[in-house]
Amino acid sequence: LRQEHLKKVESEIQFKSLVHVEHKQTLKENEDARRRMSIADRAKLRKNNLEGKERMRMMAIQEEQAIFEERHESSVAMKTAKSDNAEKRRMSYAFRNGDARRIRQ
Repeated sequence: LRQEHLKKVESEIQFKSLVHVEHKQTLKENEDARRRMSIADRAKLRKNNLEGKERMRMMAIQEEQAIFEERHESSVAMKTAKSDNAEKRRMSYAFRNGDARRIRQ
């Protein structure tokens, strides 16, 4: 009877030990899978962040380019207007000189 009881207890210990080992293994596999997913998610976030920064940098470059083009066009327009005004003044002075000459004669 005692031998049978010891055998039963030994069998139960072995079973519980096996269940415990399997449970630990399952927990470890789940934790590893969670860790791999977490690493993949963080890598995805880093990639997304880098793409966003690059997109923002490209937008800033495009805005700067547009500002430079606008400044250049404004500068060209100012130079053109200045030269046109100077030409008009010359023509006006020449016309007035002609009038004054005619009046004096």
